Amino acid sequence: MKNQCSLAFVGILFFCLCSPLTRGQTGYRIIHVGAPMASLPFPCEVNAIYCEGEFDGQWMRVDAIDGKILTVDIIYSGQTLQREAIASSPITLAQAIKLHSLQPGFASPSFGLARDRDGATYGIVDVANDIVYHCIGTAATGTVKTVSYLSPDAPVLGTAALLKLEASGSSLLQEARLAKSYTNSMSAFHTAIAPGDSAQKAQSRKEAIDGLAERADKAIGSGRMLLALIGQVSNWYEVDKDHPEASAKSADLRLMKSKVATYWHDLIDYSDANQSLLREQDLDVIPFDTKKEIDSKMRQLEAMGFED
Repeated sequence: MKNQCSLAFVGILFFCLCSPLTRGQTGYRIIHVGAPMASLPFPCEVNAIYCEGEFDGQWMRVDAIDGKILTVDIIYSGQTLQREAIASSPITLAQAIKLHSLQPGFASPSFGLARDRDGATYGIVDVANDIVYHCIGTAATGTVKTVSYLSPDAPVLGTAALLKLEASGSSLLQEARLAKSYTNSMSAFHTAIAPGDSAQKAQSRKEAIDGLAERADKAIGSGRMLLALIGQVSNWYEVDKDHPEASAKSADLRLMKSKVATYWHDLIDYSDANQSLLREQDLDVIPFDTKKEIDSKMRQLEAMGFED
């Protein structure tokens, strides 16, 4: 009886250690969705709603709610919140899948298309492990910009489950298994845009609320202008993207996009600098919906051939 119990215990222990991660536990190495912010391997306020830092040679950004990690982004190409350019070595979709979806303990990957609210494809989703690959093209050799680990209730996961890649998904997985392991030969980021002065710190709660509202208004106003320009440029690209008016509107769009980025970073930096004075309901003025709409429209425009 004693030996039988010992064997049973060993079997249970083996199952616990080797079975796939349960839903909601997706993440990169030791950084997991649903874990407390205090568990992050880089400095971060435990009550912050966002945080970023370098880990394992990669640049990470997390969003959080109630002190728990909501999403984890590994950014290979883009900018930090402080407007520093992230310049990792290029990573192909196959390499990214090998690095992220084929981690020990993860479920066997199952792929679908990542589409935004307007139906534009912007990447590949590993539905089984709650991972989104933001990439240029869906071929194994396509370049990945960001890999996102999401909560299991993220809408894109449900959509991707209905847009499964059957034969092409199996081929993609095979290419990932055979792909050369990714190594980043560059620094995770380097300064491309000189950071401005430290974000202004308010002297009172009222000043903090007023300052946040003022910056939110600028982000909203400039965001609307940018969306209007995106619409105009999109219309021209459908007719004649080489038309002089299309070129002029494209130049206006690039300038406005830069202005929006400046206003947005100022807003986020200000809210971060005044966390001790602001309450959760005060942050409702931050136009996250506008930001998501801009990102979605820009991805569609880039798919039409627009170059930033």
